Amino acid sequence: QDDKNNTCVTMALQLLPCVKAALASCRPVVALETTILSHGLPYPDNLALSDELGRLLRDAGCTPATIAVRNGRVAVGLPRPALVDLCRDAAASGRATKCSTRDLPAALARTAAEHRRTGADWWGSTTVA
Repeated sequence: QDDKNNTCVTMALQLLPCVKAALASCRPVVALETTILSHGLPYPDNLALSDELGRLLRDAGCTPATIAVRNGRVAVGLPRPALVDLCRDAAASGRATKCSTRDLPAALARTAAEHRRTGADWWGSTTVA
């Protein structure tokens, strides 16, 4: 394995500690898309859906991992304040855009640049492919 490339990948990924722990102990992790949260449902229905899906997955022994591009990194699992920001404010204020696998490089660059420029969280809402 190339340490230089591995470092770049690690820097681009931001794993929530519970996701990292689940992966380290070989427990199941389920990726959840964010497009429905930022663009599909209004607040607070979107946050309620996220909470319910997380509860159902945890009850089934899985760790939920909500996936999004956030400030130039791929976030795997979101802390509660970030999830609330995405659901309540980001789409309405234009800080969240839809992105698919083909859009990831542009979304990573755009959200990093906008975060540096404004200091606010910028999002790429993902579909899980």
